[in-house]
Amino acid sequence: MLPAALMSLNLSLVSKLVIFILVGLLSALVLLAFNLQPIMERLLSRIFLCFELKSMRLIALKNLSAHRNRNQMTALIYSLALGFLMFLSITCRMQIEVNTYEKLKNEASYFTVKALEKNTFNVF
Repeated sequence: MLPAALMSLNLSLVSKLVIFILVGLLSALVLLAFNLQPIMERLLSRIFLCFELKSMRLIALKNLSAHRNRNQMTALIYSLALGFLMFLSITCRMQIEVNTYEKLKNEASYFTVKALEKNTFNVF
């Protein structure tokens, strides 16, 4: 559908498809982060607790594993909120651009290029 929408210049369909792709990417990345969290906990505890005693590292790892459900829910809520804000920002920018191009298309306006100085574009 995306190539057909691009060839027919149907910008509203293109924006809907891009939004659908962004939602899919957001959900896939949240699931990936959700599944990689225990591995990252172990890795980061080894990196940041390398100077601690082995018993302290074990206590920290056991604490992380005991609170894994709460930590996963917190990480899930945080990543969904952050992804939603990024998604909302991208969607608003895209909608503004689509509306601008649709207005230019409907009014048969030409694209104009403006320069700060008059002599910046030299024609050879």
